[in-house]
Amino acid sequence: MGNWEIDVESLVRGTKSENRVENVLNFLLEMGVISGFRRSRPYDELDLMGADFEFSIPKSEKIYYLQVKSSFRGLEEHFRKYGRKIPCVVVLNSRDDGRLISDILEATKLNSLETV
Repeated sequence: MGNWEIDVESLVRGTKSENRVENVLNFLLEMGVISGFRRSRPYDELDLMGADFEFSIPKSEKIYYLQVKSSFRGLEEHFRKYGRKIPCVVVLNSRDDGRLISDILEATKLNSLETV
């Protein structure tokens, strides 16, 4: 039963982390930094490729992918399973949303965009 409790705790932490990223992506959408985004659902194409979100930026047809983790251990597990082709961000409770935005833009290599 101890393992089950750990799994539930990890699931709750992961969902909270994804919710925070979704809120930040909504903010970036409202600010015009991104032009749209989609959150994966369990076992959909996006989820199976190892991404939690996909988004686009204005005046570009490129799609950006993002994996969300709530711990560095989870990040390493993700890299072992999927490799490093999908950018990842670790959501830490100690960081505010401004830092989370910076982390997302840095992970996806969008930190040098003029719109940011």
